Amino acid sequence: MFQNLLTIVTLALSVSAAPTISAAGAAYFITNGNDANHVVTSAIATDGTLTFGRVVATGGKGSHANATGFDALFSQGPVRVSGSSLFTVNAGSNDVSSFAIKATDPTQLTQIGQPVSSQGDFPISLAVNSQSNDVYVLNGGANNGISGFKFDQSSGLSPISDSARTIGVKQTTPPAGPPTTLTQVFFTLDNKFLLASVKGSPPPGEPGFIAAWEHDAATGSISNDFTAITPPKGGALPFGFSFLPHNPSVVLLTDPALGYDVLDLKASLATSNGNASSILASSAARTVPAAGASKSIPIAGQGAVCWSAFSSVTGNFYLMDPNANMVNEITVNSATLESSLVMQYPLGAGHTPLDGTIANIGGKDFLYIIAPESSTIEVFALPAIGKAKKIQSFSYAAGLSAAGLDLKSVQENIVGMAAFSTK
Repeated sequence: MFQNLLTIVTLALSVSAAPTISAAGAAYFITNGNDANHVVTSAIATDGTLTFGRVVATGGKGSHANATGFDALFSQGPVRVSGSSLFTVNAGSNDVSSFAIKATDPTQLTQIGQPVSSQGDFPISLAVNSQSNDVYVLNGGANNGISGFKFDQSSGLSPISDSARTIGVKQTTPPAGPPTTLTQVFFTLDNKFLLASVKGSPPPGEPGFIAAWEHDAATGSISNDFTAITPPKGGALPFGFSFLPHNPSVVLLTDPALGYDVLDLKASLATSNGNASSILASSAARTVPAAGASKSIPIAGQGAVCWSAFSSVTGNFYLMDPNANMVNEITVNSATLESSLVMQYPLGAGHTPLDGTIANIGGKDFLYIIAPESSTIEVFALPAIGKAKKIQSFSYAAGLSAAGLDLKSVQENIVGMAAFSTK
C-alpha cells in the first residue's frame, strides 16, 4: 500500500513539474534509489538540447554495489528503449519494469503490467531482440546469469520457459568490484548470438571473458551452454559492447584495464579450445581465446574507459572514461579491424561520465552522457568525424527536487542512459 501511495504521489508531482510538451525525442536515466527506483525523463528539442520532463516510479527498488562512489551497478545498459517501449532493471527488488512511450510527448511513460522477477540476483543490464522484441536481463549478484521474457505491449513482460542460464561467477549480492563483476548483455546485430561481458582482474590477475550463447531468432531460444571468449592479449576487464552495423561480427568492448578491445567474434567462435583459460569462466562449456584480427588497444593516459556508444552519422565509437573525465572518439575499419583514436573531448574535473547513448534527431546525431557527480547530462553534437562539440551541460537537480526527490540520497546511485526519437 505504501509503495502504491508513493507511486501516485510521485506521478502527481512529476506531472505538475513538467506539463505536456511537444518534443523531437526524450532521454532517460534511472535514479536507482534504494527505497524506490524512478525513471527520469528529459525532452529533446530539434537542436538536440534538453529540458526537464518528469519522474516516473518503476514500482521497484534500486541498489548500490558493494563499493563507494558512482557507477552503482558496474554495468552498461540498465535502461533500454526499443521502438516505443522502455525497459529498466530494479536491482534492489530483483525485477524488471516495462513502459509505453507516448509518441506525441515521449517524456510521458505509462507502465505496462507489474514488474516481473529477474529470476536472479541484482539485475544490471537489458538486451532487446530487434526481431522478436524478446527481452533478456543480466543478473550480477550471487545468483548470476541471464533470463528471457516475452513482451506484450498490453500485458508487459512474461518469462520465457527454460530461458534462464547460469554464468556462475563467484559473487555476492550486492556484488563487490568492479573487478570480477558482470557488466552487459547484448544481442549481436544479426541476432545470431546473445553475449554477456564479465570483467576479470588487471594483470597478473585472471582475465574476464565474453559469454556467447547461440540464438535462434525464429523461436527465440538460446543454447543451453555458453562459450567463454577471453580478451586479446593485454585485455582483462571487458565492459560495454558496441557494434559496427555493417559487420555484426565486429565487437568493440571498452576495457578499463588499458582502453578497449576489438573482438573478431566469428573467428573467435570458430577456434578450438586452444590454450585459453579463465577461472572465472569455469561454468562455460568451452573457453577459447579471442582470435582472427582481435586485439586490445591501449589509450594513453586512460583512467578507466568503461562505456561506449556508436554514431551512424560519423561511423565512429564514443568511449566514456569516468576517471579521466574524458570522451574518446575511436574509428574501426570493419574489414581489417584496425582502429585508432580520432579525438579526445575533455569534460573537466567533477563530472564522472558514465552511460551514454546517441539519438538521431532530424538526421543529426547527438550524444547524451549521464554525469552523476555534477548532476548533469552532457550533450554533444556529432556533425562529422573528429568534430564532436559539447552544446549543453544540462542539470537535472532542480527537476528532481521539484518532483519531491532528494538528490543527495540518490546521487551516487544514478545510472543508465537511453533515448527515443520521434523523427
